[in-house]
Amino acid sequence: MSGEEGIGWARPARRVGPNLPWRWLPANTETLVPAAHHLTLILPWATLVMSAHATGLTRLPLCDWELVALRASFNSGGWSEWQNHVFFARLLRRGDAYLTGIVEGPGAPCWDERAAAVLSAVDELHDGSAISDTTRARLGRHLTDRQCDELRMVTGIYELIAMVFSTFAPPGELINFEPRTVRALTARHGARRPRPDKPLAPAAEPSPPRPKTLSVQPDTPPANAAERAWLPRDPTVLTALARNHRRLARLLVSAAKRGVRLRLSEADIELVVQRTVWRCGPVGEWRARAAVDPEVARVVGQGPDASGLEPRRAALMRAVDELDTEFFIGDVTWAALTAEFGYDVPRLLELCLLVGHYRAFAMLLAP
Repeated sequence: MSGEEGIGWARPARRVGPNLPWRWLPANTETLVPAAHHLTLILPWATLVMSAHATGLTRLPLCDWELVALRASFNSGGWSEWQNHVFFARLLRRGDAYLTGIVEGPGAPCWDERAAAVLSAVDELHDGSAISDTTRARLGRHLTDRQCDELRMVTGIYELIAMVFSTFAPPGELINFEPRTVRALTARHGARRPRPDKPLAPAAEPSPPRPKTLSVQPDTPPANAAERAWLPRDPTVLTALARNHRRLARLLVSAAKRGVRLRLSEADIELVVQRTVWRCGPVGEWRARAAVDPEVARVVGQGPDASGLEPRRAALMRAVDELDTEFFIGDVTWAALTAEFGYDVPRLLELCLLVGHYRAFAMLLAP
């Protein structure tokens, strides 16, 4: 997979830029690039994320939030958010040792037990969408259950942001806020990728008990394409979200019910979501979707390299795999999707958001 080096992470070559010359835009405004290509999708999604901050996703202390944001952005190559939070850390007068510790990880000597536990949890979620028993016990000495759930969601959100901006933003920013020592360290460390494939084995473990249905869940099966795309089929997912974040769960349901016009076909959406869930979990969501569409589940289980598979479907699954491991779509896959199969930028943006969306669900329901 080709990419640009020099900041600690591989990044795709410039593919999509703003309409204005980049030199006329302020620094770190690459967040506007994807929005300009799909306003009907980005604005509701951004509203949902910002509303979550204002209506309940606020129990995680700021010091922990910053650790999660910085480490998750570093792990996933989220250059834009990394720079923004480096700038914020410097405003808070965090020294070079703080940022160096973020790059070196939970084993850095500058961290106390609480910070090391938070960083270990972020790393484990990045590597396998789950937190080990040892790390959960360490977190339990410092965070409540609700704060631990928020840590999972915040990790997923920042890795989703990394996917979108790494795929669609121009490769160069005007301002680098890193101190020189940290800049040199990030270039030496490189990325923590690749993440391994994590295929599920639905028959290997019993189905979890179905929880009592909460009011945040739709009363009827998803009716429109947006609901079918963004709402999980397994009620366990929304129940877990609603357990401590009922308002956030309601926002998610209402946003899906309003219906954003999606450009990906329903068949493509189901293939992308099932492949993401097959790789990341949760198991209950995989079972629910495989039961509704077993033919797609069979294709997903075979993978993009299966013999006789339609090339377009293989390219879509390969894009999902690359987003999950590299956090951007590789050049070969990008070229195949755009030039050979005619996928435009808005549809590829939808693909990125779908993968990140269900990866965040997997982190929320991880052990």
